[in-house]
Amino acid sequence: MLLRLWSRRRSALRFCLSSVDKEGLAYADSVLRELGLDPSPEDCVAVQRVCQIVSTRAAHLCAASLAAVLRQIRDNKAADRLRTTIGVDGSVYKNHPQFARQLHKMVRQLVPDCDVRFMKSEDGSGKGAAMVTAVAHRLAEQHMERQRVLDSLRLSREQLMKVKERMEKEMKKGLAGDTHNSATVKMLPTYVRSTPDGTGERERRGESWEKEIKSVTGGRVREKRGDFLALDLGGTNFRVLLVRVRSGKRRNVEMHNKIYAIPQDIMQGTGEELFDHIVHCISDFLEYMGMKGSSLPLGFTFSFPCSQSRLDE
Repeated sequence: MLLRLWSRRRSALRFCLSSVDKEGLAYADSVLRELGLDPSPEDCVAVQRVCQIVSTRAAHLCAASLAAVLRQIRDNKAADRLRTTIGVDGSVYKNHPQFARQLHKMVRQLVPDCDVRFMKSEDGSGKGAAMVTAVAHRLAEQHMERQRVLDSLRLSREQLMKVKERMEKEMKKGLAGDTHNSATVKMLPTYVRSTPDGTGERERRGESWEKEIKSVTGGRVREKRGDFLALDLGGTNFRVLLVRVRSGKRRNVEMHNKIYAIPQDIMQGTGEELFDHIVHCISDFLEYMGMKGSSLPLGFTFSFPCSQSRLDE
């Protein structure tokens, strides 16, 4: 990795480079006098301390950024310990007598499970630009290769229409009694011939269909209200719902539900084991709702193919 440490090359910051305090103070005094000031010893000490704080903070910020990158690389490689080399460029890192030491020390503290070796990199900016260009070129080639593969899989409108026609033809064969067995798309008949479609007078006036659930019996429309159970069985989860339909001036539909996992052994077991599990979940849900022992109408959504000979079987 290449780390470019930028700095403003101000001579006012260089007096804190010396590890000897007296030399640093003397250099601070000379710099301040070059700026037209007449500093006291206390002024030199204060300025030196401020510069030490600034350089230490800069080293710690760089170390924090490096630590985040190193952790990400280690996690990506799923390695217990990472060993890597970091190339560093920049006048602060090269000229400051304390910056490099502070940077190395903080990196070791933040990522103790990474063995990092720092190397001074000459012309780091040029090398970095070359690496970015190489990576960009490789990514462009990979994108072109992906597009080439995807283009061969794209279907024209004419091809899509042919797929649609063939699908429709096979679905009709699956529905027909004489061709059902040989059809590639198995269609199963349903014995529910109609469902509420939300086109009643209330819906035409813009009111929600949830405000009124109706069933047609003997040519007479009757409002439905009360408590109902709904079961939804999918591939991995089983959901039990309690639907409470209220009528009157304030019609509304209130729903409560609970999701149950289906263990792997039950999914791969017998139908009897599966429905025993379903009964156990329903019993638990009714107890959870404080309705244990209640007898309620039930609707069942079964997300698997099944053969049904009658509406109630």
